[in-house]
Amino acid sequence: MFQFAVLKLTRTPRCAGHTAPRSLQAASGAKFRLRSERLRYHVASLALRAALDTDYEGCLSESSVVETCNEAPLLLRVLRCDPSVPRPPVWFMRQAGRYMSAFRMYSGRYAFRERAETPEIAVELSLQPWRAFGVDAVIMFADILTPLPPMGLDYQIVSGQGPSIKTPVRCMENVERVRPLTPEDTETALSFVGTTLSTLAHTLADARPRPALLGFLGAPFTLAAYGIEGEGGRASSGKQVKRMMYTAEGRELMHRLLQKITQSMIVFAAYQARKGAEAIQIFDSWAHLLSPEDYQEFSLFYVEELVRGIRAHGVETPLIFFANGSCGKLGVISAMYPADTREANGYRGLDALALDWRTSIAEARQLFGKRAVLQGNIDPTVLACGDTASVKAAIDRCVCAASGGAHILNVGHGIQPDTPEEMVALFCEHVRALPETDWYQQLRHRHLVENGVPG
Repeated sequence: MFQFAVLKLTRTPRCAGHTAPRSLQAASGAKFRLRSERLRYHVASLALRAALDTDYEGCLSESSVVETCNEAPLLLRVLRCDPSVPRPPVWFMRQAGRYMSAFRMYSGRYAFRERAETPEIAVELSLQPWRAFGVDAVIMFADILTPLPPMGLDYQIVSGQGPSIKTPVRCMENVERVRPLTPEDTETALSFVGTTLSTLAHTLADARPRPALLGFLGAPFTLAAYGIEGEGGRASSGKQVKRMMYTAEGRELMHRLLQKITQSMIVFAAYQARKGAEAIQIFDSWAHLLSPEDYQEFSLFYVEELVRGIRAHGVETPLIFFANGSCGKLGVISAMYPADTREANGYRGLDALALDWRTSIAEARQLFGKRAVLQGNIDPTVLACGDTASVKAAIDRCVCAASGGAHILNVGHGIQPDTPEEMVALFCEHVRALPETDWYQQLRHRHLVENGVPG
């Protein structure tokens, strides 16, 4: 069983109508006494051992045993707005990554695309965070650019720089070269995605508690930005994208490209759902490049088209939308994810909104209402640089701010490569222990009463 550091504090302030979590006092600088025990062993060794022969059920903490009583994955229950869930589910964007020593055993031997496009490796890398930390979702290991090569946009991952498109889209000839993805393409050129998903679904079928299986895809604007810029490294400023946006001819080209990508991602999402994805996250990773006004024209319009197209294909799989740079854009996003629409019976659009770490989740709760499912949105740097008290305080603060509705705990962007594995383990165990704390019991009881659920 996992052994984690123990945090003990003395005084307990009050917050938001209930007894506040103790860790918030520590984070605010109030007087406290801290006693901690070191981790009994390094989680990396546990991950490697688990990958070989450890039965995951033997690694459950006492606080998570009660969750085995419900067959449905905790995350899917939250996406259905089930108010009786015992705690928020937790998973991480980029949870399969270089911060894990087990992952580096593969990244040091195989190129990125070889890892992503070889199902045996992709399955193993997808499962590693679940084995090591007991996260509530397994997201398939792939790249946001995975569906582009069959569309005529081949790419490579350049070490230290990121994705590189061989022939960037800069003129109408380039746009016409982009071929919309077809169902036949998914079964042939992208069959490795289906094999990865179906294998993961089979592997996880008997797990208790069972994590949700997530697929993902890029939002049309983000994929277009990669295609236009030609590179996705940190140095990219989006100048090529904006040169295209701010000329009449360029705008026409860009909208034509966005239409093709939107059609393609509808097909790709339907394929993932058929192969076992129980929820799909749409990543708009380049949303930060756009002003709210431009975002509405060049991104949200096509995300709405994407969601409508997915639903028109009969796909009922829950959809989560993440916009990197959502701060300052909640007003325009609300047109796509309005509280009154979610209140109506038969709503068939987005199921959850994931927020980046710069956005106030409390403001989002107030804007979108209690029926909204919010995901996020802890600053990933807290895990990379923070101590035990800071990590616990960040979790408790986020849970308090998102209270009043369904919530999925996550970071507000991907886990950073220099994040200690111990902190990821601590994060997950602290979330699993929430139902044992007085302040969270009070918070949950209030939520149950507000929803008319006996609790």
